Amino acid sequence: MAETNAFDRIIGYEEIKAELEEIADVLKETERYARLGVRPPKGLLLSGVPGIGKTLMAECLIRASGRRAFTCRKHGTGEKFTEEIQKTFEEAAEAAPSIVLLDDMDKYANDDEWHVNSSEYVTVQSCIDENCRKGVFVIATANDTDNLPDSLIRSGRFDRKIRVQSPDPASAEKIVRHYLKGKGTIGEVDCGLIAAILGGASCATLETIVNEAGIYAGIGHKSKIGMEDMIRACIRVLYDAPAAMSKQQMEHIGRIACHEAGHALVAEMQRPGSVHLVSVCRGSGNVNGVTSSGGYGSWQTKEEAEERIRVALAGKAATELVFGDPDTGAVCDMKQASFMIQDLMRTLFALGVEPRGFQSSELFSARKEEYLSRELERYYQETRKILAQNRDKLDRLTEKLEEKHTLTGKEIRDAMDGTKPEETGGHKSAA
Repeated sequence: MAETNAFDRIIGYEEIKAELEEIADVLKETERYARLGVRPPKGLLLSGVPGIGKTLMAECLIRASGRRAFTCRKHGTGEKFTEEIQKTFEEAAEAAPSIVLLDDMDKYANDDEWHVNSSEYVTVQSCIDENCRKGVFVIATANDTDNLPDSLIRSGRFDRKIRVQSPDPASAEKIVRHYLKGKGTIGEVDCGLIAAILGGASCATLETIVNEAGIYAGIGHKSKIGMEDMIRACIRVLYDAPAAMSKQQMEHIGRIACHEAGHALVAEMQRPGSVHLVSVCRGSGNVNGVTSSGGYGSWQTKEEAEERIRVALAGKAATELVFGDPDTGAVCDMKQASFMIQDLMRTLFALGVEPRGFQSSELFSARKEEYLSRELERYYQETRKILAQNRDKLDRLTEKLEEKHTLTGKEIRDAMDGTKPEETGGHKSAA
């Protein structure tokens, strides 16, 4: 008997749940739809990055449909695996109406670059064609549909295709709350802030962070998980930053704090409320410090792109403004800014807009280095001006970051404004 609440296991993703419920209804009530001259869709393809719950969604749909399911995952290669695919469809046909779940279908063939004519995918295609009218519905999950032949995933084989994205902020907050359910917490963990810090993280990452927070609480001999544990887990999982700072970092903490404060300040001055976390903890790749700025994801306008470029240059500009000597640790920031300038220029050309100083796109190759150098300097001076005009805010933010090592959004804005912690009820951030 199908579960009436089969889709309750999916947290957030309301639009996708609604579509899955529609498909489940068609699979359960085939006779009602047949009277309308409607046949069930032949297959559903769920695609998206790893760890976002595609297999869970497929399992919920299976439960809601009330049908028996037969799952095929790649265990072998070549003829052995193609025989397994055929056997799975044969068993499903005998138990029809049924479902075949082809989990991680884009991993079925890896022997050639494009997999277009691989025996595994040819077998899947023929099995779908042979069994679609026998009451066998096919669900496939895939991380990368570019690895799948167009002939396999076309309509007529997979009539429904759902692209699953990483959870949006509202869904991410619900997911964090769900994973915290049943775990003891100290006071009110700000799930909204955690979701904002983790913008774009997968469901699996959210679950891992909640679990890591519990581990940190246990290490500290606490009986409950606190906000500090959650922040520490975010930094550890997202940036691979250890809890303890190295001796070298402590010797240069003033410069590191100034650098990260520069990123945060310029982001906040351009787009208030956009920065959710700033820390001097060393991230992966020997990056000193991390800044989480949810307001600066993929850019949609030229103005947004230029804001991102200034944020990237702000660490270098802040350090050189305060200490008066070059910031030799800003190589990654400079590369990022250069890439963004090139990306902006290419986009403007594609839209028929000539970037500043160019009469035709053909000139770019010959003048690329000159153009990048000029634009980097222009954006750098704009960034330095923002910092110079807000030097008092920069100094206060640097001082607070040097003291506490990690600040969350409200603490960042309080430090910039000179508001005392006791006036805000702010908490001490994790180091």
